Amino acid sequence: MKRSVILATYLPLVLLSPLIGWVLNIALVANARFAESGSNATQTASLMLLGGVAIMALAYLGHRLRDGIIRGLALQLVAVVPLAVLLRGTGTYLFGVNGDQQFRLALVEKYTYFFTPVDAYDAQAPGFYPGLWFWLSGKLMRVVGWSAPRGYPVVALATLAATTAIVCWLWEECRRKQLTAVPTAVAGLAASLAGWFFAAYEPYSWIVLAPIVPVSYLFLDALRNLGTTPVRGLAVTGAWLGLYLGLAASTYSLVAIPVGLVTLILLAVARPRAGLKKWAALFAPAILVAGVLAAYWWAGYLLHRGEGGAGNVAASYAPAESVAFAFPEDPLWAALCLIAVASVAAQWHALRALEAHVAVLGGCVAWYALSAVRNVAVGGSLLAFRSTPLVMMIVVLLAWELFTLVVQALASARLRAGAPERAIRVSRHRPLPPVGALACGVALIVAAQHPTAELSSYAQEAQKARSQVDALVELGTCVHNGLGEKIDGASLVAYELNLPAVLPVFTQAPPNITYVNPTTNLTSHERLIAALSGAHTTEELKQILADYRLDGLAALERDGRLVVRALDTQGRIVETAIDPAAVSNEWESVTCGETRVILTAGS
Repeated sequence: MKRSVILATYLPLVLLSPLIGWVLNIALVANARFAESGSNATQTASLMLLGGVAIMALAYLGHRLRDGIIRGLALQLVAVVPLAVLLRGTGTYLFGVNGDQQFRLALVEKYTYFFTPVDAYDAQAPGFYPGLWFWLSGKLMRVVGWSAPRGYPVVALATLAATTAIVCWLWEECRRKQLTAVPTAVAGLAASLAGWFFAAYEPYSWIVLAPIVPVSYLFLDALRNLGTTPVRGLAVTGAWLGLYLGLAASTYSLVAIPVGLVTLILLAVARPRAGLKKWAALFAPAILVAGVLAAYWWAGYLLHRGEGGAGNVAASYAPAESVAFAFPEDPLWAALCLIAVASVAAQWHALRALEAHVAVLGGCVAWYALSAVRNVAVGGSLLAFRSTPLVMMIVVLLAWELFTLVVQALASARLRAGAPERAIRVSRHRPLPPVGALACGVALIVAAQHPTAELSSYAQEAQKARSQVDALVELGTCVHNGLGEKIDGASLVAYELNLPAVLPVFTQAPPNITYVNPTTNLTSHERLIAALSGAHTTEELKQILADYRLDGLAALERDGRLVVRALDTQGRIVETAIDPAAVSNEWESVTCGETRVILTAGS
């Protein structure tokens, strides 16, 4: 297939992804009116498997459907419908505003107001998380007038849909170069399954992790032809590679670990021989483009990194998960993994196209090994469990190759037995109906087990979570209507009710040690807490806020006390109460329910 045809097929699907997310969100919110008790596991599993039946039929009819847009759109729906059903129109995303979701929503809210990189909590710290996805999400919220909790499900569903289209796009490029036998329908299905099964919690990570496999194929092809490809062609390939790396560095920095490991493996496999000019033609544009794109998000952080601070607390997060291997414990799924890997080892020399596949899987294994070494040597981890959806996707594709090999072996046996060649010809560039049904069916059944097990508790908590978020959004709307845009960028003097998740405001310190910015000075926060405890008059409070360069937004707790919370250098909560007399009645304020929010000095 020509590149122009590929672009004409899949680019519209990428552009349609926000529409898919928006339509599903509207439909599910409407559906929630008729399902106030939430969904149950049986209903949702049935809907998931119904989608699986549709995609199995798609695998069967794939070679007959000449319109790639229809196939791609169906794959996008498979990527988002199960997750949309799981959300069940609650109006919130997974976790609501709790746990990890709190800092994600806080980042989205920041980027409704800020254009430059910022931290989710600390007004004086440079951006810690590469924020391209959050930046785009925040600007969308600003345009359409949504709060972060309301708009996040739409953006997440659209991201998963766009990821499927992008992966299909890249796999068509691989097929155009005859690098792989994996049909686009199966590749898209694998990306869809892994996306909603594992990566739904971090959709911004999946959009850069999912393309690693086809990008590795294309990179391996470039290495193999390094000596014969014209310099101009290598430069174009390098620029595309740099675009991917730059977007990855601007969206999900952890991708640097598996990409670096996979690159080393591919270099060892390809062993290209070429002059310095050819190497420079490929890698110079890649480094330049990636560096320019990443600099916007990384420059401030790197410049401030030398100042010290809290340390990289993210590296110490979840060491157990980063040491345990990614394959699920389910016996059927584990057996599928082992058989697929064994088949690759047995057919390594016969199927060179699998080398890139194995390189990516090897990179994930190496990531776990390095994480385990770090855990034993100095403690902490490298968050290797983030590769779980990538491993799942690879195994689905390897399973396809295994079943294809079996069918080809049977075909060869029939040929030797004298059967007509035309009757048993096997095309590795077209879906094999029985094999596709088996591979897709096994993957879907296994993939549905974990989400359906979670659903019973999710359904029970969904209504409560929705009411909590509704109350928070109502409070945020009330505050914004009462105080206007004066609060944008203000710092909370008191941390209450997860306000940063619905307002573009900062806190005095992160509510969770896991997401402390490594440049954050926790000692300074401790000093601030101690100083605020001595504020007995309005002038004293004004002076303290001025000394710490804070635009003040104070939230009074329901018992009438103004409480300030922060983390100390060991991650423990430090808390103190300010004398109510220090809060001037002359300051602009708004009362929302039982909570009073006040604009203090500097706003």
